[in-house]
Amino acid sequence: MKPSQESNTKEDSVEFGNDTIEAEFIDRDVAGFTDAKSVIFGRDESGSTSVRDELFQSVFGAAHPDGPATP
Repeated sequence: MKPSQESNTKEDSVEFGNDTIEAEFIDRDVAGFTDAKSVIFGRDESGSTSVRDELFQSVFGAAHPDGPATP
């Protein structure tokens, strides 16, 4: 959800409160895993995007919009 903002006016200045963020994570089936997942992590070496591209393809069923990295 979009963060809510709280603010108060006091004399000639505005005091802002803390922003809050709410989220709901939903498990979903992802190819290559036997159990549904709500979070998946991967790590690429510097200059490589192969893991990023595989995760994006698995989760969204499409190629990453930036395509593979070019050396």
